[in-house]
Amino acid sequence: VAQVAAHTRKQSGSVKDVAPEDIPVEVIEHRLSEEERMFLRGIIDRLDVCEDGNNLYVRVIDYKSGNTSFDFEAFYYGLQLQLVLYLRAAMELAGREHPDKQVEPAAILYYHMKDPLVEAANGQDAEIQRLKELRLNGLVASDENILKHLDRTLAPGKKSRLLPVEVNKNGELSARSQAVSRKRLEALTDYAVEKAARIGQEILEGHVEQNPYQRKDRTACSLCSCREACGFDERLPGCEFRKLEKMADEGIWEAVLRAADRKRE
Repeated sequence: VAQVAAHTRKQSGSVKDVAPEDIPVEVIEHRLSEEERMFLRGIIDRLDVCEDGNNLYVRVIDYKSGNTSFDFEAFYYGLQLQLVLYLRAAMELAGREHPDKQVEPAAILYYHMKDPLVEAANGQDAEIQRLKELRLNGLVASDENILKHLDRTLAPGKKSRLLPVEVNKNGELSARSQAVSRKRLEALTDYAVEKAARIGQEILEGHVEQNPYQRKDRTACSLCSCREACGFDERLPGCEFRKLEKMADEGIWEAVLRAADRKRE
C-alpha cells in the first residue's frame, strides 16, 4: 500500500481509496433472456478513483499470494476474466455515484503479496531491488495524463518502479510497456461481460459435460478440487482434453473489439 501511495499523483486530481466493504457484493447484472438474469458477485481488493476535472479515472488492484500475471490468451478463452470484470463493476459503480463525470478505465493490476529477499551493497540499493520485485503486473491505459496520475515519478528514459511501463528518451512508451489505449481497455470489459454471459447461458442450458481444457502444459484438472467426483480420466475411452489453440494478440484484439462494437449496436 505504501508503495502504491508513494507513486500516486495527487497534485492535480483527488484520489480516493475505496475499502472492499464499500463495494457492493452484487454489482454486475446481465439479462440472459426475458426470464433469466445473471448476477456476478465478487470483492475488489483495492479500488482507486481519481477525479480530474470532468474525468474520473478508475484503477483496480487484485492482491495475489502467487505469481499471477495478466495472460491475454487465458483471458480470451475465459480463464482469466475476474480482474477485467472487477474493472467493469468499478466503472459502473463510479458512474452511478458520479453521473456528471466521464468515467475512464485507468488500470487493471495484480500486486504480489510477498516480502522478497534481495542482495545489495547497501540499504538504498536493497530498497530499489525490493521495489522492482514488487512492481505491479497487468495493463494500464497509455493516455499520458492517466499515466501521470498512476505514477508521478514517470519521466523520459525511466522505467516505472510501480507499473509495468517504461518511457523512452523521446517521451514515448517503450514496446515492452504493458499499456493499451483507453478504448481497448474498456473493450476488454465488454468482451469479459459477453464471455461471462455466454458461460452463464450454457450453464442454464444444462451443459455440464466432462470437457476439461488443456492449454500448454496445464489442464483444467490441475488444481480442481472436484476431480475425483468428476471421474474424468484420460486413460478411459472417450476422455480427452479439449486442447486450446495458441492465439496471436492481433486475433484476440479483433474478437475483443467486435464485442465492443456489438455492445454499441
